[in-house]
Amino acid sequence: LLIATVGWGIWGSIPTEAEGAGILLRQGGVSDLVSAASGQVQEVLVRVGDVIEKGQPVARIQQDVLLRQIADDRSKLNLLRSQYGDAARVAGQQKQLRARDLAQQGANLQRSIESMEKDVNLLRERLDAQQGLLNDGLITKETFLSTQQSLNAKRDQLAQARLDLNGQDLKRIEADQQLDQQLEARQTAIRDLELEIKELEAKLGENVNVLSPYSGRVLEVLANRGDVVNPGTPVL
Repeated sequence: LLIATVGWGIWGSIPTEAEGAGILLRQGGVSDLVSAASGQVQEVLVRVGDVIEKGQPVARIQQDVLLRQIADDRSKLNLLRSQYGDAARVAGQQKQLRARDLAQQGANLQRSIESMEKDVNLLRERLDAQQGLLNDGLITKETFLSTQQSLNAKRDQLAQARLDLNGQDLKRIEADQQLDQQLEARQTAIRDLELEIKELEAKLGENVNVLSPYSGRVLEVLANRGDVVNPGTPVL
């Protein structure tokens, strides 16, 4: 039992709140000040007879497990950031190469379309001419039907080429979106790990410093440097 609260009268009462486990007498008396975490006592900051204030650090508890976890997470974070930088650079290169390839494919398709349009016009003219010859009995019906089939096939090829040309932009957008989604997944992993590190660092700050939840005078020091304490172990 370590701290005797001061300034309280025999009949007076001051409402007091304390975080964590401990014994607190509201009307004077003696209270324990306990550790909130497990670990080895690194330093005791007060001595018997010292008057301490609420919120004042009275001891430090070594947190090797948390420190190792934070160090490991920071190493992972550095690796994730490096991998993201590499992936972003490769994604940019892939987008450029794909844009160049699609532009070349588009140019080839455009030339094919222009050639097929000429072929369609020629076949149409031939078919019109053969219609007159067929009516005059100068060619067979099979010759006329063959030309008609060639015209229909060329029209189908032309229609498909136009569809392929119109789909070039959609292919590029879909491919770029896939790369962007992969990069976003990496960014999400980085943000999650950054948040975890912040939470661990906040927990480290809480666990390292044993803070007094009230004001009073130190009557006895129950934990010394090197002692191993657990949550609820009295320190003062």
